[in-house]
Amino acid sequence: MKSIAIKFLTLFMLFAFSSLTANESAHGAEHSSTHKEENYQTKPFSEMITGFLGSTGLVALVDPDPNELNSHGEKMSDFHKGLGRVLMILVTFFLFWLAIARGFEPLLLLPIAFGGFLANIPIANIAGDHGFLGVIYNM
Repeated sequence: MKSIAIKFLTLFMLFAFSSLTANESAHGAEHSSTHKEENYQTKPFSEMITGFLGSTGLVALVDPDPNELNSHGEKMSDFHKGLGRVLMILVTFFLFWLAIARGFEPLLLLPIAFGGFLANIPIANIAGDHGFLGVIYNM
């Protein structure tokens, strides 16, 4: 059984790579004449860090968007946008600790903590109408 699986994976990888190289060679002739030389501009380390933090949502905890709406379409208070989310994330870390380190009802607390953590990520909008929880609720 093991040898059959290895043979199947090898055959699959051969077909996948052969189709990749065929597509690249077919598209390579088209793009070779339109290829433009791009110059890479190095950025300072501080600019890279601020860009990274801005894309992860940590800036949204410190400096929240004044026009941010909750999942019901109402304006959120500054507490809910900043300190409230931080407190809820700390509560979810406590639930993770109870479930993993102490072994207290892990099958119940792990999904609750994970969902609470995901719902409180600032930019993710998981609890919004088009987010994961909104899609499940509207089914």
